Amino acid sequence: MRRLGAVIAACLLAQIASGGQAAMPGGEGNGTAGNVRESARSVGQYEKVELSLRPESRYGNPFDSREVEVVGLFRTPSDKVIRVPGFYCQAYRRSRDEDGNESLSPNGGPGFRIRFAWGEVGRYQYHVTVRDRQGERALGSGVFNVVRSASKGYVRRSADAAFHFQFDSGAPYFAIGENMCWPGEGGTYNYDLWMPKLAAAGGNYIRLWLNNEWNELGLEHLPLSAGDGNGLGRYDQAAAWRIDYLLALAERLGIKVLMCIESFNSLSTRIHPQWERCVYNRANGGPCARPGEFFTNAEAKRAFEQRLRYLVARWGYSSAVLAWEFWNEVDLVDGYDSASVAAWHQEMARHLRRIDPWAHLITTSFANTAGDPAVDGLAEMDFVQSHSYGAHDVAEQVNRWSLRKAESYGKPHYFGEFGVNVEADENASDPEGIHLHNGLWAAMLSGDAGTAMLWWWDCYVEPRNLYHHFAPVAAFAADIDWVKENYSPAAGADLRYAGGQAPSAFAQLLSWFYVSYRLPNYVSAPSLRVLALRNLHSGLVWVQNKDHTWWNHRHGVEPQPVPASEIEMAGFEPGEYEIEEWDTYAGRPVGRTRVEAKGGKVVVRTPAGLTTDVAYKIRRAEGAQD
Repeated sequence: MRRLGAVIAACLLAQIASGGQAAMPGGEGNGTAGNVRESARSVGQYEKVELSLRPESRYGNPFDSREVEVVGLFRTPSDKVIRVPGFYCQAYRRSRDEDGNESLSPNGGPGFRIRFAWGEVGRYQYHVTVRDRQGERALGSGVFNVVRSASKGYVRRSADAAFHFQFDSGAPYFAIGENMCWPGEGGTYNYDLWMPKLAAAGGNYIRLWLNNEWNELGLEHLPLSAGDGNGLGRYDQAAAWRIDYLLALAERLGIKVLMCIESFNSLSTRIHPQWERCVYNRANGGPCARPGEFFTNAEAKRAFEQRLRYLVARWGYSSAVLAWEFWNEVDLVDGYDSASVAAWHQEMARHLRRIDPWAHLITTSFANTAGDPAVDGLAEMDFVQSHSYGAHDVAEQVNRWSLRKAESYGKPHYFGEFGVNVEADENASDPEGIHLHNGLWAAMLSGDAGTAMLWWWDCYVEPRNLYHHFAPVAAFAADIDWVKENYSPAAGADLRYAGGQAPSAFAQLLSWFYVSYRLPNYVSAPSLRVLALRNLHSGLVWVQNKDHTWWNHRHGVEPQPVPASEIEMAGFEPGEYEIEEWDTYAGRPVGRTRVEAKGGKVVVRTPAGLTTDVAYKIRRAEGAQD
């Protein structure tokens, strides 16, 4: 039957391509093809065309493709045919009460939708079929046009710079942002507040959780009230509408979203446990007697694959989707078994790659900062994350693990979560956001694909209005082509006091002069940390007073001013260079000097009395001759 449907679809697409419109039941109208209504006849590159279908039958579970499968076939101008799954949905309208609480009410009746977006300019044809208990049949066909737009497309791993991301357009993408995993009682109205503030500060990344019944973005969970339609293999339509809203908002603001599908809570009886309410629990009608069976049980895997199909069908079109994240901190599930979890990740990633025509990136995450090499090392995992809480010196922690994972995996990496503690109360120890500042800058200057992403968005960044910390990082990164420059950690950098003489107050530190450390971009004087990236013709440097940490601030330890120092970096082409000094709090350059690279070495001079940190850009001077 499927083969017959494919033959029918091919014939209809060929008829459209020859210049005719296929005759379909239901006739033609403006924006309508048979039983299919188009959202638009012309869209920009990577913009959504949505096909709405009037349901012909009632289904026991309209989310189950074994019972009903709606498919759209799209022929591109270059004659490529793309298969896109359809999905069942219910639209909503939102409102809020005087206390700011969100409520949703149905907007129209339920139906099926197909969402499509692509980057190729020109004329597209589509054909829609449905397969159910009545067999497989055509629902409608039509055409639309894609015109040029300013969109850069989807985010990919760079083929030319192993540790970085880039858009389809070739432009680099460096992720700057924070977690925004779930809303409060304000629902989507919370994000109307949070996301524009982040974007205004230069942020371009958030993370959403799509799991757990207490989360208003949780897709698959037990019924919360009689007859609400939720359960295993059935997806919360109010939550799905909220995700629709947030991705549309992200598209308007230029923010990319990490879509976290599951969290350890679902399979935990110990840590923030949700196993008793998990839809996969046999006690709730699911297939698994114990949490660990989720990764090996055939029916559990089939059900998860069905959820993946829904995710791709409903949100795969969106260029705001950065990546699919299978798990949040999967190593915290009960009875974690590396071998079975690794095999599951490989199997699910391969399946997801087969059904996602947009080929979004795929990742996962661990609570243990080291992660699990058996999973992180899989070719199917497009990038690696780290989570870290409680580090007294955030910059040291970020730099050390970033370098280690770059060396281990040779793929993009960033810190997907970090904070001063796993409990929110400890944030009061750092009211100014020192650890946020240090995490953002240390990650960027360690060669990561994005900043370190703070966890506490709703009870720390928002109430303390700490969005201003993102702006200087965004300003510094704005004109850096991470793919073209393809920086490496700077090797052979030496650090000394200016003039080669230690001030009298630092006489006891003479033995530290000209020390180079084993980690190639981590060199240090007693009170300075230098993180640097370079290639043959340019470089980036971040210099931090090592005492400027949230931990010291909490314990009343004030950073001692560090006298003017010199950083000598090797490996540059001969010639004249301009060194631009940046204020890392104001987010702007505050000085420029020209230096000559002698013997391939460039010397950067730090300001006297440094108590916080400073950054530099090193570039070939305009008009300089070799």
